[in-house]
Amino acid sequence: MKRNKEIAKAILENVGGKDNITNCFHCITRLRLEFKDKSLIKKESIEAIDGVIALKIQGEQYQIVIGQNVGEVYREFCDLTGFEVKAAINENLDEKKTISLKGIGNGIVQAVVNSMVPALPILIGAGMFKVIALLLLQFHILDATNSTYLVIQNIGEAGFYFLPIYVGINASKHFKTSLPLATLLCAFLLLPAFTTGLTEGTITTIFGLPITATSYASSVLPAILITWILSYVHKFFTKYVPQILSSVLVPTLTLLVMAPLAICFLGPLGTVLGKYLADGLMWIYNTLGFVGMAVMGALRPLLIFTGMHTALIPFALTSFAENGYETFFFVTGIGYVFGSAASCLAVSLKSKKVDTKATAMTCATTALVGGITEPALYGVLMKLKRPLIATMIGNAVASAYFGITHTFIYAMPGSTGLFVLPTLIGPTGANLVNGIIGLVISMVISFIMTWILGFKED
Repeated sequence: MKRNKEIAKAILENVGGKDNITNCFHCITRLRLEFKDKSLIKKESIEAIDGVIALKIQGEQYQIVIGQNVGEVYREFCDLTGFEVKAAINENLDEKKTISLKGIGNGIVQAVVNSMVPALPILIGAGMFKVIALLLLQFHILDATNSTYLVIQNIGEAGFYFLPIYVGINASKHFKTSLPLATLLCAFLLLPAFTTGLTEGTITTIFGLPITATSYASSVLPAILITWILSYVHKFFTKYVPQILSSVLVPTLTLLVMAPLAICFLGPLGTVLGKYLADGLMWIYNTLGFVGMAVMGALRPLLIFTGMHTALIPFALTSFAENGYETFFFVTGIGYVFGSAASCLAVSLKSKKVDTKATAMTCATTALVGGITEPALYGVLMKLKRPLIATMIGNAVASAYFGITHTFIYAMPGSTGLFVLPTLIGPTGANLVNGIIGLVISMVISFIMTWILGFKED
């Protein structure tokens, strides 16, 4: 893309040329460079480049924040400088492994994110199947005993019921442990004979240790905790069991240790933690009501910028599992998507620069149709600042309306753009109507506030 090449060329011109660069790579959002002579770096000129959000310095490394199109800019930059194109690195690889509250918090968030994000296509597909099943009933196309309806409904249910297995698979990759054993332990939690035994009281102990009767269907945290501890247990036996016996003894001994830990301690602990955290979101909703919704709505773009929005998904899924709907997280999210599209539309219409008009219109379309807001967030809202404030105001008001009218999401949204509307269909038509009204509120206020506040294009 021509614009990415122009960004790369402009960066190169302000860092002293290719001969001044000693290393070049990138992560998810940043182009990372190291230099021979730092005095040649023109920081203000780099931050003024159209397409660059900021320049951050960490040790010897200069991190140019670009956003979701950093991969394309990186490839163009490599073409200009002759560096080999490499895959994106983990953004935390260059951080020192020191024990601190911040480090622990980042580690927890990263584990949840890496365990959840790869499973989202499953949840999105399953969620849309549940929506289709609901529509088939609502419009009396099929009845609840029809074979086709039951298959569609069951596919939707399977996506959520077996969530611990999907999470365990992804967690095993994050913690770099045995994928087969992680899968087995998480699948065991859902085994009908085991869950029936817990319910009927025929399974109560293992090796004399009491087993807490709980349901693991649609859970997230139990699988992450189990796989985390598995990584240490499996590593221990791999290290000390003789290699000639490892193929038999390592998996057997690992399971002998992990099975009691999983069903007596880790699984119940994860269930309790997940419930408390989900209840915490519900407490904010029930106690603060529309005020809490407004605060969450206003903060939504900042949560996305920091990546914290993904870490909250497991608790929203717990709400789906327990209540059949979600009241807080996804609801405020869809308001932000529509509001950001409206703000970008206002920027496109008000701007006097052709490039800004085109970029903003593209971002508005991407957000509204595809539900993808990163281009809008990085390319328009955060860059121009005032449209970001306008979007936060618009979504705060819309989210407050959602809270006042008790508007819920009834299925995992496959897209938070226009295709999110079917997920607002509930037992009554009022939920869909209020959902549409709230989205219109977000768009109208975001558009008007962007127009009034204006923005500085230079």
